[in-house]
Amino acid sequence: MKKILLSILVVASLSASEYYYMNNGKKVYLTPQSLDGVQTRSSGSELRFKDENGKEVVVNSRLLVKFNSTENLERYLSAYGLSVVKKFEIGGGIYLLQASSPMSAMSAANELYKKPDVEFAQPDIARKRVLR
Repeated sequence: MKKILLSILVVASLSASEYYYMNNGKKVYLTPQSLDGVQTRSSGSELRFKDENGKEVVVNSRLLVKFNSTENLERYLSAYGLSVVKKFEIGGGIYLLQASSPMSAMSAANELYKKPDVEFAQPDIARKRVLR
């Protein structure tokens, strides 16, 4: 019985996802808004979370990346299944990229952030605005 309980706990901990994105060198942890996991819109093109401050964060299928060098850009696009939506002329090396899903965008942004030729990478997030 103890082995079964231990097995269940191990499987549950491995299947539990950690939702976060990197911002200014720090992990910003996200909590899904629904009890059964991540809440999606009917189109499935957005995921809704709350950040560490309890503010709503909406993640779509895009990510913003600033490359120090674009030498590996094509390799990264291929490896993470991304496509270029737009290259921004201001700031040099900043790209808006499209992923296949919001979770893919978050995952790709977190992986690209670790690359030495990437200055920053994060999902293209939207926050709910509150009037003061």
